[in-house]
Amino acid sequence: MMRRFLSKLIYRQHTDRFIVFTLICLFSFLSSCGPERVPAVTLDPTPPLSGGMGWGVVSVAYARALAEPRPDAEQGAFFRRGEVLELTGRTRRNQAPSRGVWYRLRSEEGEGWLHESFVRVFDTKPRAEAYAKEGL
Repeated sequence: MMRRFLSKLIYRQHTDRFIVFTLICLFSFLSSCGPERVPAVTLDPTPPLSGGMGWGVVSVAYARALAEPRPDAEQGAFFRRGEVLELTGRTRRNQAPSRGVWYRLRSEEGEGWLHESFVRVFDTKPRAEAYAKEGL
């Protein structure tokens, strides 16, 4: 009688452990599945006293602005090193090949998007002009 009771007790303990182990494994598997989570990206605030979003100076010899903030977009205006441009928009891309910050710039000749590697950004026009005069 005692032997039978002990065998049932041992069987039940193993069954309970198996159930708990299975539930833990199932929970771990289900919590790891799902859409890839992309961390939230926050851009620096636009200074309220600057009179706009800012000003950019082209930092490469020649830069072709694009219609959209991605490398394969239709080409737009053409800018030269040292040109001071008004910043009219800003966005950040997290997917290759357009990863990084893109700036929408405007001049008398036209407007378009330039990647952050082609432009240096300033909060005021006098600072941008001073940088452009220094010869970059």
